[in-house]
Amino acid sequence: LERVGEPDLDTAGIAAIQSVLAATGAVDDVERAIDDRVAEALTVLDTMPISRSAHAALGDLARFVAWRDR
Repeated sequence: LERVGEPDLDTAGIAAIQSVLAATGAVDDVERAIDDRVAEALTVLDTMPISRSAHAALGDLARFVAWRDR
């Protein structure tokens, strides 16, 4: 992990870092944290005095940004 952020990191180095992050559970932890934050944001959004269209747009945006690869 000491190579994270190095400008000359090659594909093999990136793959090695990704492997460590996945093997240690870091990726799962971050995904869980994202899920929790989105759920919290959507709950707060439900309490906001905004129009239905704004509510829908903000909810869609939150889900899109958080889960852009799902």
